[in-house]
Amino acid sequence: MDKDIKITGTGSSNGGTVRNVKVVGEGVIHSDVESQYFKCTGTAAVNGHLRSNQIKLTGSLHVQGDVYGDSIKTSGQFEVGGKLEVRHVKLNGDTVVKRSIHSEHFKAFGSVRLHGDCSAEQLRIKGAIQTEGMLNAEHIDIGLYGLCKVAEIGGHKIEIKRTLMSSLFHMFNPKRQSDLIADTIEGDVLHLEHTEAKVVRGRKVYIGPGCRIGLVEYSESCKKHSDAVTEVCNQIGSL
Repeated sequence: MDKDIKITGTGSSNGGTVRNVKVVGEGVIHSDVESQYFKCTGTAAVNGHLRSNQIKLTGSLHVQGDVYGDSIKTSGQFEVGGKLEVRHVKLNGDTVVKRSIHSEHFKAFGSVRLHGDCSAEQLRIKGAIQTEGMLNAEHIDIGLYGLCKVAEIGGHKIEIKRTLMSSLFHMFNPKRQSDLIADTIEGDVLHLEHTEAKVVRGRKVYIGPGCRIGLVEYSESCKKHSDAVTEVCNQIGSL
């Protein structure tokens, strides 16, 4: 595996199993590619699956298939036609994943859109996420900056708040939406702000400002901000 792929300016490659991939400019890889290191500065497309221990992107990358690896760090536009399975993920910019995301440590700053589930041990988002599936992690921390829509959220500790910058924008533009909309949110310790959900379940629950919740079920404690709206709030047995 001594072969490298290097594209400078405008070019293409047939892909395959190589040591390193480096694109500076505009590059197209016409099939699956497997490498130790994949770096793109500019615009690149992979017409197949991408598997690499380390992936770095500054610019734009479109992968037609799945993406596998140990770590990925992006800054710009990143689109995956299949699923994203990478242990350590740090996304900055606009990300689209057509299927699911599976990671141990997931961080995103910007916009994330996917059709499937997003699962991780630690999940932190500052920006906006939209998915038809479920967010599932031991610890979920969402800093709202824009409208978020999620079918279900599940985890041990879940925190949903507006970012400081988003709060400042709302002072001057109250119509701007920085809220999260979900069908169900379920966890152990929940701190929710500016959240709209049909059902919320937890052991310790805080329903903060800007929340609109249909049903709240809690087993130990439930505190509600004066600005929050809950239709039904019930204490139940252990979850």
